[in-house]
Amino acid sequence: MKYQRLSTEELEAVKADFIRFLASQGIDAGSWQKMKSEDLNSAEEIIEIYSDLVYDQALNKCNYLEHISAKEFKAFYFTDESSEMYGIRVKPNSDINLNTDAFQESVQKGIETNEIEVVSATKKHEKLREQEMFEWIKKGAYMADEKWFKEISRLVEHLKN
Repeated sequence: MKYQRLSTEELEAVKADFIRFLASQGIDAGSWQKMKSEDLNSAEEIIEIYSDLVYDQALNKCNYLEHISAKEFKAFYFTDESSEMYGIRVKPNSDINLNTDAFQESVQKGIETNEIEVVSATKKHEKLREQEMFEWIKKGAYMADEKWFKEISRLVEHLKN
């Protein structure tokens, strides 16, 4: 498996698509029920193949991820060969919390009081792009649009000058 098996709840959410997938593999409802009861390993293998397909499709459509914690915010842009990251890090001994609804106000306060630093990095992929993205998702990142990546990149450039 490239990613991870979809949970029962996740499979239930995409049930209609999973049924179409089974049909495309020549597996009808009766055959699927029989396989689940008589050949559980084959049924699990089919779910794993389908899970990889779902993750591949979702990650192929996505170019941006975000990861936030109380002391750090990272926005990523993924290309086929590398990823770019712009981030905000709260300095040690600061009580600023970035993981609130007042994110922008926290960043502004941190800039004014010199309690945050901005960081940027570029990394060449060691694995497939989608697998690199999935590693961040397992760490708590989520799919996003370009908004915060562009905002933070402008902030980094502004503060460097």
